[in-house]
Amino acid sequence: MACSSRCAIRFFKPAKYSGVAADEVKASGSTVGEVIEDLERRHPGVRDRLLDEKGVRRFINIYVGEEDVRFLDGLKTPVKAGVYDMPVLAFTGHSAPLDMVFYTGTQFPRLYRGGAFIAFHGGQGPETPKGHNGYNITFLPFDQYGKAGTPVVFADGFAGPTPGDRSPAKAKYRPVGTAVGPDGALYVADSEKGRIWRISYGDK
Repeated sequence: MACSSRCAIRFFKPAKYSGVAADEVKASGSTVGEVIEDLERRHPGVRDRLLDEKGVRRFINIYVGEEDVRFLDGLKTPVKAGVYDMPVLAFTGHSAPLDMVFYTGTQFPRLYRGGAFIAFHGGQGPETPKGHNGYNITFLPFDQYGKAGTPVVFADGFAGPTPGDRSPAKAKYRPVGTAVGPDGALYVADSEKGRIWRISYGDK
C-alpha cells in the first residue's frame, strides 16, 4: 500500500489481505494512521486486516514513497503531497528480489538495453503448481520515457528441474546477485554453492 496526502492506495492481492474488493481506492490523511482510519470509515473492517496491537501486521507492507513505514515512523509517518504514490511494479510475495542491475551493455539485442535484470532468490510462502515463487532471473523492460513494461522470466531452472526443487530446503542454486561485464555479458551469482554464471549473446 502506498499513498500521498489526498491519495490513491493500491492493494496487491486486495481481497485476500485487505478485505477491499477494489485494487485501488481513495483516502485522506496527514499520516499513515490517519489514512488507515479514513479507509476504515470508507471500508469497515480494513483496519483490523492491516493492523494488530503492535502496529502493521507482519505480512502487510505499507510504503510511503519508496520506504516501508516500518523503517520510518510507523503509523505516525507523514503523508506528503508530491511523494511518489505508486510503486513502479509489484512482484509476488516470497519471491525475494535481492539484486537488480540495469543493462548498460550493447551485446544483447536492443530490447534489453536500459532494462533491469532482477535476481529472485526464491522463498517458501505459498506453493503453486510450478513450485514456490522466485528462483529465477527476471527481466523488466523500460521504454525511452522510463515507463516499466511487463516483466518476463529471462533465466530459470536454478533450483532444479522439478517444481518440488523450488524451495529453500531443496534448491540446488538460488540467484542472489547480478552484474553486467565490460563485454556486455550478464553475470549471475548463486548463494548456495558460490557458483557464477556468465550469460552472453551470440557467442559460438
